[in-house]
Amino acid sequence: MLLEPGHTPLAMYLLSFGTSYELYVNGQYITANGKVATHREDIEPYALPQVCSFDNGGDTLDIIVQVANFSHKYGGFWHSIRLGASTQIQMSRDRQVAVDVLLAGSFFIMSIYHFGIFSAAP
Repeated sequence: MLLEPGHTPLAMYLLSFGTSYELYVNGQYITANGKVATHREDIEPYALPQVCSFDNGGDTLDIIVQVANFSHKYGGFWHSIRLGASTQIQMSRDRQVAVDVLLAGSFFIMSIYHFGIFSAAP
């Protein structure tokens, strides 16, 4: 991928994968989920969303994702990888976490309310 000269530090938002993977940018190890292997006994699948930041320093970007799957019917990419400025990607992730916390809190408050109604009934 060709980048504009003088670009800002970049980041990737990797949503859940069905398998293990390793991510390399320009030949440098960036992050991994689980353990990538060529044999079923050695692989460790893991699904965890991640934000990984990196400073490319050059005008080209070579992204390599090694994916290994022996355990899931629909292994591999479930969602696209988001690539952008580090601050924008982090803000997107923070916004998603805030929505998740708000929804979980709403469900918790509703459950307390309904439990109170149930326990107050004769």
